[in-house]
Amino acid sequence: MTESTPLADRYGRRRSPVFAISAAAVVLLGSFGVWVAWVMDTDPTSGLDWLTYGGTFSGNSARIDFTVTAPPGTPVSCAVRTLSEQMATNGWIIRDFPASATHSTDYSVTINAVSLAANGDVYRCWKTDS
Repeated sequence: MTESTPLADRYGRRRSPVFAISAAAVVLLGSFGVWVAWVMDTDPTSGLDWLTYGGTFSGNSARIDFTVTAPPGTPVSCAVRTLSEQMATNGWIIRDFPASATHSTDYSVTINAVSLAANGDVYRCWKTDS
């Protein structure tokens, strides 16, 4: 049996701090879950993968060969670049590719560089609207 004090009689019993901590933890975890779902849904590269597997370099021109893996029916755009011997970007092009019926598709892009093209790669790909 608990003893009654004048403050407890006047204001009632205090809730345990465990309730407040638990409620705050539930709200925080719920907010984090909503944020993760939002980020995954709005990421334009979600579900995409690209791999540069080769290229031909001739002076200020280069042909970059790469594979894009995307869900079938998804149009994509890719930024493809060439690099100088000092690894500085010296050529850049953005190409739009139509939706493909297959999961992985091979592409070749030719780029004209402003100086000697020593290397090249796909910088980034993203989903585009139809």
